[in-house]
Amino acid sequence: MLLRNPINQTAATEDTQAILFFTINRNNNDIIDSGEHAFMVIIFKDSERLSSLETMSIEIVLTTGTLLTIERTVPNLTSKIIDIS
Repeated sequence: MLLRNPINQTAATEDTQAILFFTINRNNNDIIDSGEHAFMVIIFKDSERLSSLETMSIEIVLTTGTLLTIERTVPNLTSKIIDIS
């Protein structure tokens, strides 16, 4: 089954992509500061799509060189878009 890109409804993406967007950005730059909120949306290419109960690890390199690792287990998939916050 060829899934469609949930962001713009085009054909499935050829590469896995991450999109970061702010819901609260107090100083209008691209750095997440204290008190700011951002969402990360990951769009997987079909061959890299995760399965239910698989563990996903995301590594974000901060401007200070510190590594932020977020690890989540994918819940049972009931739709194309999953919130794993």
